[in-house]
Amino acid sequence: FKDPFRGGNHILVICDTYTPAGEPIPTNKRHKAAEVFANKKVVDQVP
Repeated sequence: FKDPFRGGNHILVICDTYTPAGEPIPTNKRHKAAEVFANKKVVDQVP
């Protein structure tokens, strides 16, 4: 992802983290964010 704070050629690298059982760990905020951003209500919004 492009870094919204530093701009330029800077990027943010974000990865999912899971338990050995395959469940997202509680601090895996990217997993929940991906679910939210994939929601049709969010996708259909126009800025």
